[in-house]
Amino acid sequence: MATDTTPAEPAPPPPGRRRGLLASIERASNRVESPVQHLVGSHRLNPLPHAGTISVFLLIVVVVTGLYLTLFFQFGFDASYDSVRRMADHPIQSLIRTLHRYASAALVVTTLVHGWRVFVAGRFRGPRRWRWTSGVAALAVVWLAGVTGYWLVWDTRAEALNEILVGLFSGSGSFAAWLVRNLIGPDAGSGWSVLFLLWLAHLLLTCVIGFALWRHLRRSRLRILPPRHWMALMGAGLLIASVVLPAELLDAADGTRLVGELPLDPFILFLVPPLLGGWAWLAVVAASLAVVAVLVAPHLVRNRPPVAVVHADACTGCDLCVIDCPYLAVTLEPRDGHGGADTDVPVADDAATGSDAGATGDVVAGDDAVTSTGAVASAEAGHGSRRSERSLAVVDADACVGCGICVGSCSFGAIDLPGFESQPTVDCDGRRVVLACSRHVRGAGGPERLAAQRAPDATDPVTVEVACIGMVHPQVVGALTEAGATGVQVVGCPPGDCSYGIGNTILSERLDGTRAPHVPRRWQGTAAADFVAVGGLADAIGEPAAHPSADDTHLPPDRRRWVGAAAVVLVSIGAVALATQAPYGRDDIAAVRVVVDHVPGRPLLGADEPSGESGDAVSVIVRADGETVADERLPTNGAAAVGLVDVELDPGTVDLDVVLVQGERTTTLLSGPTTIDADRRVVVEAVDEPLPPGVADGRAVFNDQRLGGCDVCHSTSPGDDGVGPSLGGIADRAADRVPGLDAEAYLRQSILDPDAYVVDGFRAGQMLPIYRERLTDTQIDALVEYLMSLTEGAG
Repeated sequence: MATDTTPAEPAPPPPGRRRGLLASIERASNRVESPVQHLVGSHRLNPLPHAGTISVFLLIVVVVTGLYLTLFFQFGFDASYDSVRRMADHPIQSLIRTLHRYASAALVVTTLVHGWRVFVAGRFRGPRRWRWTSGVAALAVVWLAGVTGYWLVWDTRAEALNEILVGLFSGSGSFAAWLVRNLIGPDAGSGWSVLFLLWLAHLLLTCVIGFALWRHLRRSRLRILPPRHWMALMGAGLLIASVVLPAELLDAADGTRLVGELPLDPFILFLVPPLLGGWAWLAVVAASLAVVAVLVAPHLVRNRPPVAVVHADACTGCDLCVIDCPYLAVTLEPRDGHGGADTDVPVADDAATGSDAGATGDVVAGDDAVTSTGAVASAEAGHGSRRSERSLAVVDADACVGCGICVGSCSFGAIDLPGFESQPTVDCDGRRVVLACSRHVRGAGGPERLAAQRAPDATDPVTVEVACIGMVHPQVVGALTEAGATGVQVVGCPPGDCSYGIGNTILSERLDGTRAPHVPRRWQGTAAADFVAVGGLADAIGEPAAHPSADDTHLPPDRRRWVGAAAVVLVSIGAVALATQAPYGRDDIAAVRVVVDHVPGRPLLGADEPSGESGDAVSVIVRADGETVADERLPTNGAAAVGLVDVELDPGTVDLDVVLVQGERTTTLLSGPTTIDADRRVVVEAVDEPLPPGVADGRAVFNDQRLGGCDVCHSTSPGDDGVGPSLGGIADRAADRVPGLDAEAYLRQSILDPDAYVVDGFRAGQMLPIYRERLTDTQIDALVEYLMSLTEGAG
């Protein structure tokens, strides 16, 4: 291997020795997982290391079952619930619906398990911070998709979500108007558009999950799907749970019923209790801050992993490092761009050291080192040296995760990893040498604690820490043996649990002779290999070669272990299925809801006379047994006051008064003794009489920017002049404006020939004569009819 001619600065300590807190958390996490390990009796039958790939399998199940259910789903408040009820009554559709629900809940659980294991292993640093970010984003979107999925059923759970939506946004003008007119009020209609929007959101969120998953797995050779036996066990477990415990269908959503007791999925609907319990915005802010903190935290961590160093003079361009790199961080490039063939490269007296590389990822160790920037400094004295015409391995510092697998791929000593030795130099004469990955050493508490954990009759081997077991080159086995080692043992992570995805598999294949570089023939079979869970390093050292396989398809034949693995899967899925029906309930309460959609000056539904005057502010007062329990001013949407007022009361009979206040005028909406049952709501509506068809059409023309767009310049509130004069009460003034023209004729003239009469205080030319071509005769007639409805006191 090429050596550097400049003095090297002290290399940073291996990353595994710097993360004391995370190491402690990981050891505690391993202790929590130990019952599963003992039950299955084999590292290769432990599902926890495969939580990430199992999540992908579950996502496929969710997507496939969701597409099937979409074939039978209909849109609308009643239609959606009825379509789900028909699914629940059909044996096949009911089974698929249950599979969809349980797979969705299990997807959240396995993703959380995978994320936790990634966190405690410190696999979120450096280049992998973006992988962490995409994973957290995918989990957040999975949760949102689950919420919309429950919403689509339009049952009691959907009613709870409606309550949350109302509680959060009923005070906002435009959104309150949407809630009243499309979701809550008497004119909400069939709800086709609402359910279609929910379904569309559900579909788009699923597409976002797919995109986040692609971002999560791109630029890597990591496994996507779990081994087939885990897919078979998970699929069988989901089927059994779906047959034994079919998903229930609750009562249909009902605005007159309060959400009292219901089964609540804690994996997806965990925010429902605080959101319904009066802590709505606090819960939203806390949850949002938690997600942002988890997303941003890895980007604030400064100590990134070291970056591999390529020595140009030793690199032969064989491409084994390119093939083995799990994260595609190594590429072969022509030497022309890196001081290539027939190019003289001057000496770099101030070449960076390996410690600089680990800290910054810029120019890295060795006078002849090559980094992602392509900087090359010759180690030869004089003016330079001639390079081979072969390609050169180049490390992308923004993608290198510091695993060192490329070091184990190179037979020419052309690659180093700062902080670790590619050729261990230890005093091993007469001692066994154990090569263990940083995660194992960290999990054992360091070399000192590791020595204390070994049995008294065990040999006293020397432990050498490597970043990943895939960093070990097969030639190291012979080198250590020739140096006097009585034996060489490599200890890595079990199948599916390598911190770098495939390091354990790569080393196993090298030792087996199925992957280059190979163990020299005379040293074949001399190294003991063990692939054990973190925390098992001491036991592995005491019993070499007891767990020699890193192949997750090479499964133990012991049936008892298979029974244990199947039991873990079935119990886990059964627990998830039962948890989705966790009971939730609130104390017996009753409530009053006042729904208002009123333009002051128009008659309320059921009244003969107009209520209030145009421009009045509108408030709702609710009194119970003479005590004022609510006094709220409603937000406005255009000329209308639109909103909801909710008041909780004790069940029973109460002397209830509900009053609508408009300026100096009051309108009593409800008065007298009223009995309200537990978990029920009295709904009081203050909505206007529908406009005549022509007036309604005219108002649509007035407000539609593609047609009249009149509301841009004209208000319908008296005295509220804008670019043009206010049209509030115009029907009473129009007949006196132009001699010889009645009100309808004047309004028609003003639309078609706006400068024929100009109101005092305004100038000609402000309104363009474009409506003769833009509007049809029918639309002009409707617009005139609407303007004729704007009498004094009406809006």
